[in-house]
Amino acid sequence: METRDRVTLAALLRSAAEQTISEARFWLEAQELAERVDEPIVKLAVSSAKGYWQLFQTKKKTFLLKASKPDAAEVRQARDELNLIAAVLETGWQLPVLTDITQD
Repeated sequence: METRDRVTLAALLRSAAEQTISEARFWLEAQELAERVDEPIVKLAVSSAKGYWQLFQTKKKTFLLKASKPDAAEVRQARDELNLIAAVLETGWQLPVLTDITQD
């Protein structure tokens, strides 16, 4: 994977984790990158981002029929995962190292 693509994807993931990018914009840029770069790390990043964004789309209903906010711990864990993948991209770790870390 080219350095430019690694940096772009890392920045995109960090923007999502920091909520400084809209979901629509994120997916537009992520899709363009995923179509251009066929690497396992990109697939992992997209999968993690999908789980992250789904936290905000889940409409949990309480007994009062009001939508509730996503669980703060789940959001924090998903942000940490996006930031970990971004760090892997920025430092050039290999995917097997990341896979070992996320499975522990």
